[in-house]
Amino acid sequence: YGFQSYPSMATIVSFTNDKERNLNSAAMKNHQKHARGVQIINKALDQYFYIPEKFTDYVYLSQLVQAYGIGQAIEVHRRKQPHCMGTLYWQLNDCWPVASWSSIDYYGRWKALQYEAKRQFEPIILTTAPLQGNELPIYAINDSAKTIQASLQIRLCNFDGSITDSVYIDSISLPGRSAVEISRYSPAKKIKINKLTKQYLHLKLFDAKGRLLAQKVYFYLYPKQMEFLPKGISTQVQRLNASTKEEQYIFTLSAEQIKYGVAITTNLNGRFSDNYFTLLPGEEKQVIFTPAAPAKVQMKYNVKSFGKE
Repeated sequence: YGFQSYPSMATIVSFTNDKERNLNSAAMKNHQKHARGVQIINKALDQYFYIPEKFTDYVYLSQLVQAYGIGQAIEVHRRKQPHCMGTLYWQLNDCWPVASWSSIDYYGRWKALQYEAKRQFEPIILTTAPLQGNELPIYAINDSAKTIQASLQIRLCNFDGSITDSVYIDSISLPGRSAVEISRYSPAKKIKINKLTKQYLHLKLFDAKGRLLAQKVYFYLYPKQMEFLPKGISTQVQRLNASTKEEQYIFTLSAEQIKYGVAITTNLNGRFSDNYFTLLPGEEKQVIFTPAAPAKVQMKYNVKSFGKE
C-alpha cells in the first residue's frame, strides 16, 4: 500500500525554473506520471488538511498527508498482531526526481514519511484504536523478546500545555512480541467538542525504573479541524566540528503552544536526526543536522509548522 507526495522543494528546484513551479506547468506534469495523482492528493488534503494556494505549501502538505495516512496504517497493522505480523509500504526511494509514493526522494532527501516510518517502526510504541463511544482504547506494542513491566501516564492538555485531566496506570505487563490493550481512556468530565480544537492527549509509557519507553500525541480531530498556529517557534543553531567530516549543526527548538508537522529545511544537503515532528509546549527539542559534505557556504535554514495564518 502507498500514497503519493511531491519531493522536497530543493529537489523540485533541480528540474524547474521559477515559472515552472506550479502544478500545471509542463515540467511538473512531466514529473507526475500518475494520471490521477494530483486529484488523489487533493482529495486527501481536502479531507484531512486543506488545499493551499502557494506551491511551496502544497509540496509541504503533500508530504504531511502522505506521512499521516501511511503512519496510521502502520499503527493499525502492528496493533493487529498476531493476525498481521508485518507491514510493507510502497515505496522506499526514487530512480528520478518525481512525485511518487517514495519516502526518500531521488537525491536521498527524506520526506516526512521516512521520519514517520522511523518513529512508527520503533520496537516499542503506543497506539490508539478508534473511539468506542466516549472511550479511547490505548495499546502498547512490544516487539522485543522480553516481557516488560510498565506504567502509563495519560494527560489531556490544552495547546499551551496546561493539564485538564490526568490518569496514571501502574503494574502493566507487556509480553514480548505482543500488542496489548493497556487502558481505555475516558475523561473525568464530558469532552466539549468546541474545546477539542485546542486540546490533545499526551500518552507516556515508562518502564519499572521510570525511564521513558514510548510516547504518543493524540488528537481527537483531523489536523484541518485543529487550531494550530503556524508561527511561534524559537530556534537556536550551534555549529560543531566545522570543515571536518564530522561537521554537524544542532537545532534547539521550543514553543509556547503545541506545533504540528514541524519541518526544518536548509540550503545544504544532508540528514536530520528527526523532522516533521510534533513539538510540545515548553519542550526543548534538539535535532542534529549532518551535512552530506563539509559546508562550503554559510548554512541558511527555515522552520515551519502546520496551520493557517
